[in-house]
Amino acid sequence: MLLNKDNIVARLAHKDPEKKIIITPFIDPDEQVGSVSIDLRLGTEFEIIQGLDGNIRPDHKMTAEELEQKTIKQKITVKTEPAEAFYIQPGVFVVGYSIEHLKLPPDLLAKIEGRNSWGKIGLFVNSTSGLLTPNFSGTLTFALKNMSPAPLPLYPGVRIAQVYFHATQPPGTYMDPPEGGGHCQVISGNIKC
Repeated sequence: MLLNKDNIVARLAHKDPEKKIIITPFIDPDEQVGSVSIDLRLGTEFEIIQGLDGNIRPDHKMTAEELEQKTIKQKITVKTEPAEAFYIQPGVFVVGYSIEHLKLPPDLLAKIEGRNSWGKIGLFVNSTSGLLTPNFSGTLTFALKNMSPAPLPLYPGVRIAQVYFHATQPPGTYMDPPEGGGHCQVISGNIKC
């Protein structure tokens, strides 16, 4: 079940830590809470990745960390002042982070999406962990790419993405068994009930 605004607001104010959504800092709830989502803001730190080696072919046994070490020759971290724009040049890929730290309760998962208003002007916004599992705690990492023909100014604090919350089944509960009872098994990748 997707949480609507009333459910989100109730979860933000919930007294039980096992039910509460925690977002810090939460700068402007009236502006950030939408009908089914909360807008997240861009922070002040960006990583510019330079010198990607296109000759590396990923091995299926290679971890993401190993691939990163082999392909990225240089990362430059740029920190901006709160009112200072970071200009992302056409065709350039950078990594940004949310201002907010998000903590989910054990019965919710969250989906992160870029805001449509950025897509309309050519900024591709993707959360590197687009699906946040129950009990997630941390800031979010955004993959940003300017697909427009002009430099785009990114100001810290701008609403860059939105998070949707979905209720999950409580731990230790299961769906009803198939009609006629019985149990399901996974056999050679197929589900047999």
